[in-house]
Amino acid sequence: MNFGKSKPVEPAIVTVETTAEADAALLRIARLQQMAQSLQSQVEAEINAAKNRAAGDIQQYQQEIERLGKLLIDFAQAHSMELFTGKKSLELNYGTIGCRETKSIEVSDGTLAKLKKLGMSNAITVKESVNKQVLNTLDDKTLKKVEAVRVLETVFYYKVKENAVILAPNLPESA
Repeated sequence: MNFGKSKPVEPAIVTVETTAEADAALLRIARLQQMAQSLQSQVEAEINAAKNRAAGDIQQYQQEIERLGKLLIDFAQAHSMELFTGKKSLELNYGTIGCRETKSIEVSDGTLAKLKKLGMSNAITVKESVNKQVLNTLDDKTLKKVEAVRVLETVFYYKVKENAVILAPNLPESA
């Protein structure tokens, strides 16, 4: 398909001074709209066909990205003491690996009743579930009173430096 190639052009309508010229302009507009719509449909069909042809490769790339990402996270977890002592990330040539702590609140079946009993309605949402955002602001002693505990979790991650990859020499497939 040759997109962008010029089609033979009908003579340009320079003026519209009669109803016949107005009708000719309307006809020209209709033909141009049809041609534009036809070309748009062809372009969309080509794009969809290209997407379909590439879908298998894209899926393989995504699976490999997920596999390598898991390997990076496993590596970071296994070597966290040596890699992240005094810091939360390690910048490498082609990206960063690191860890971050996340906080969450785990509640028991009795937490809601205890919050009510202690008059802590701001920690209870309208549907009468525990408002963990409010509980997250409480100290551990108060959390214990309402049968909740603070859980600290370390989440490992990786981030690619896309600009560095463009400038990098080609590496062997096994690297």
